[in-house]
Amino acid sequence: MKFMYFFDDKIKRHIMKGKKYCNPAETGNYECGISCIRQGDVNLWFYTKNGVTIAVDSGHLNYRGVENSFQQIGINPEEIKHVFITHADVDHCGGIDTSGTNIYTQMHKCTWGKRKAHT
Repeated sequence: MKFMYFFDDKIKRHIMKGKKYCNPAETGNYECGISCIRQGDVNLWFYTKNGVTIAVDSGHLNYRGVENSFQQIGINPEEIKHVFITHADVDHCGGIDTSGTNIYTQMHKCTWGKRKAHT
């Protein structure tokens, strides 16, 4: 796993420079309870309604400045209890990696068990 973090942090930006492979939104509050934090080439998205915030992805491991970004959009990450991870790349789930600083300290942990096929 350390290699993946090294690749993501040190190599990917040089390989992908100028390729325009993604177009992340800027950190801010958008319409209808939607907010986001930009972390380089990815976004953390949030939906807030009736005082409850759901996070989509957790971003990079130990991303510098994430605390300031949360303050900018007015969300306390310690109050987020539900996180939807879109996929297990280090730039989408690094923020919940136990080897680093977990940005969602109150997150409910759940795992997917084996499912029985219905016939």
